[in-house]
Amino acid sequence: MAEIRGGGVPASPRASRGRGTRRTAAATGDEEPADARDAANDAEKPADAGIAAHPSAVVATPSAVHGNAPLVWRADKAVRRRRGHRGLRGWACQRPRRQAEAAVRDCLAAAGAWAHQEGWRLPVVAARLKVSERSLRRWSARQQRVLARGRPVVRPPLAVRQDVLLQLAEGGPGVSVACLRAAFPHVSRAELVDLRGRYRRLCRQRGRGRMARLTWTQAGVVWAADFAWPPEVIEGRYPRLLSVRDLASGMQLAWRPVSGESAAETRGVLTGLFGEHGAPLVLKMDNGPAFHSEELERMLSPQGVAVLYSPAYTPSYNGSVEAGVGAMKGRTEMQAWRRGASGSWTWEDLEAARQEANAACVGRRESSPTRAQVWASRPRLDEAARSALRAEVLRQQPKCVWPEAGVKDKESGEGVLDKGCPWRVVLRRALVALGYLVLSWRRIPLPIKLQKTDKIT
Repeated sequence: MAEIRGGGVPASPRASRGRGTRRTAAATGDEEPADARDAANDAEKPADAGIAAHPSAVVATPSAVHGNAPLVWRADKAVRRRRGHRGLRGWACQRPRRQAEAAVRDCLAAAGAWAHQEGWRLPVVAARLKVSERSLRRWSARQQRVLARGRPVVRPPLAVRQDVLLQLAEGGPGVSVACLRAAFPHVSRAELVDLRGRYRRLCRQRGRGRMARLTWTQAGVVWAADFAWPPEVIEGRYPRLLSVRDLASGMQLAWRPVSGESAAETRGVLTGLFGEHGAPLVLKMDNGPAFHSEELERMLSPQGVAVLYSPAYTPSYNGSVEAGVGAMKGRTEMQAWRRGASGSWTWEDLEAARQEANAACVGRRESSPTRAQVWASRPRLDEAARSALRAEVLRQQPKCVWPEAGVKDKESGEGVLDKGCPWRVVLRRALVALGYLVLSWRRIPLPIKLQKTDKIT
C-alpha cells in the first residue's frame, strides 16, 4: 500500500493483460484524486501516513509456509522456494502453498477495494501494486474457497493399497517399481512410487541407529590403550605393539614393541608414562587378559585412575585408539620403506613414526597448533581434579562402588553398580558434567539396498 500513496517506485512499463488498449504506465498524476495527489507531494508527510488509518489496507510482507520453505512476497516480485512436501500428494501437498497464495491475494484485493473507496482508479492501483487489472479484478470477485490445481489424485481402494504394502513387506524396501507394476498393472505408477516411498521412510525410521560424536575438551584427562600386530616380528623379539594415546590432543604417548600381550609389559609401559607425564583420570581399554589382570589394577588404584572397559565384542567403543593404530602403522611402514626395508620395522622406525604423528597439526589448517604443542600446554591434574571426579561419580550413582576397591560383577567384570546403570554410563555422565566430554547425538538411517535378483524362498 505504500506504493499506492508514496509513489516511491515508478510504475511498471509492462502492458496490462486486461481488456482495452490502456497501458498502466499511461496513468498520470491528474488521474489521481486531488487529496491523494496533495498527500503524495507533501514532503513532510510520510508516504504511508494515510494507509495506517485503515486496518484492512495495511499489507505487510507476509510469509506463509508452503511445503518445506516459506513463500516470501515482495512488491516487485515473488520469491518462490522449493515446492511440495515430502510424503504428501494431491491437496495435502498443495494446501500450504495455495493458502499462502490466497492470503496474499486477499491482501491485495483488500488494498484495491480500499483504494477504490478513496477514489483511486483501477489502472493506477494495479500499477502501484505491480499486478494486472484483470488479476486485481478477478481477485476482488474471487470466492473464499481455496481450490487445488492440476489433475486430481485418484487413489485405489484401501484393499488394493494393503495388498501393495504386503508385497513390499515380502519383497523388502529395495523392490523396484517395475516389479510392483508387474504385480499391480491396474494401479497407477505414481501411486506405487508413493506407497514405496512411504514404506521406505517407515523402514528408515524404524532402523535408524543412534550415533554420538565425542569431543574431549582437556588434554591429559582420558587416555586409551590397545595392542597391535606388526607385519612381522620386530627385530626378532617383539611380536606385538602397545599403543597409548591421549584422546583430547591426539598425542601418541607410546608406540612401543612388546614381547606379548601380558600384564607385566602393560604395567611397565604405563608406569614409565605416568612417571613422565602424570597419570590421567580415566584409562580406556578393551577386555583383553592383559588389561583385566589384577596386577594392572593394583598399579592403577594408588594412582587414582578410573578404568573404562569397552563392552564385549565392541571394538568401536575404543575407536579413537583403533584409528590411531591404523595411522601409526601407515607412518611406520613409510619409515621402513624409506630405509629400503618395507615390512621390517625397527625401534627407530617406531619412534620416528611417533614423532611425525605428534608433529602433525590438530586442525586442518597449517596455522593450527600441533599435537605436541597442545599436549605441552595442558594443565596438570592434581588431587582436586581426582576428588571432583570421585564426587561426581558418587553423585551420578549413589549405589556405585569405585572400581579401585576391587569389587566386580561376575557377569560383566565391571564395578558393582545399580543394574539399570552400568559403570560406563556413570563415568560418562560424570565426565560430561565436569566438562571433560561433549556429546553430539545424531540419527543415522540405514541404507536401503536394491535387489538385483529375485528372492527365492
